[in-house]
Amino acid sequence: MMDNDVFGVLGKILENKNAAKLLELIEANNYLLIGGQALAAYIKPRYTADYDFLLDKQGIALVKKQLDAKGISHKTGHGFIFIDDLSIDVVDASVNTIYSRVLSGPSKVFNSFSIPAAESLAALKFLSMTSRDSRPRQLIDLSDFISLVTLPGFDKFALTSFYRDTDRVDNLVTVLDAVESGQTNAKILSLLG
Repeated sequence: MMDNDVFGVLGKILENKNAAKLLELIEANNYLLIGGQALAAYIKPRYTADYDFLLDKQGIALVKKQLDAKGISHKTGHGFIFIDDLSIDVVDASVNTIYSRVLSGPSKVFNSFSIPAAESLAALKFLSMTSRDSRPRQLIDLSDFISLVTLPGFDKFALTSFYRDTDRVDNLVTVLDAVESGQTNAKILSLLG
């Protein structure tokens, strides 16, 4: 599990018996590692202090049951479970169509974890960018998004397919065009609406 623990976060997590058991439970379900740790498979890693997992509804229920049974403090909201003391966050894929599509989409193994394809991570980054109110967080998401969509062989059609049947597909295409034409980050953020 620790083939390439870039920032030593996983090692710290695994020192905690409850966290190690929680990771085993997550990995026994339909899951994907997402967020900064998964980005490291595709782009220059940036520091992140936790591991973020996308799980199906059944996996989320099992994780919640495990946390409650062990008395592990956690916060929930909008399909997320934040377990700060363990540096693990989990996201319920069933609360959002994009999350569901990412969870059922292509994946690969990186550092012994299942991670989504680059196009799937870009779909999540776009969702995050368009859902946040914080400009600093949007800039971080935009930087990650640009790094992903400019990778050699990146399939922009596969990315837009995550947003079919949503009102954001036109906005996504506009942002992709702006990235391709070399617009500034400020200009691209202004396109998000």
